[in-house]
Amino acid sequence: MEQVGNTGTFIIVVIIALIPLILFIRSIQSTLKLIAPYNRKIKPEYVWITLIPLPIFTNIWSFILVTLVANSVALEYKERAIPFQSKPTFIVGLLMSITSCLAYIPAFKKFTAIGWFVFFFIYWARISQCKRKLVELQESSI
Repeated sequence: MEQVGNTGTFIIVVIIALIPLILFIRSIQSTLKLIAPYNRKIKPEYVWITLIPLPIFTNIWSFILVTLVANSVALEYKERAIPFQSKPTFIVGLLMSITSCLAYIPAFKKFTAIGWFVFFFIYWARISQCKRKLVELQESSI
């Protein structure tokens, strides 16, 4: 009977963990949808690949996704003449991906979770900021 309780607890924890991840993925997807198709380096629906539960694959995919999203945003910003210094989401996304990989090194394992959460939420905020800029420009052109 105790195993049933543990399974139920595990399922609840997984669901609670998935909620912010799904919201994060939707944020990236909706941002990509605001970018002209010819400026997109990735199709918006491909961001859902992030949910594939294969640790090494997910780490590699994180680097790919961060790079493609950053390139897409930079191209769109350039086309719309939105001033930016470098790819707006790239550095913090890269740091998020790196801290995720550092979790595999025992000496860094304790510290990477906190770092990953910090970079994850900063990256999410940057994605949301890019989305807001694109929405504002879209609304002002109507």
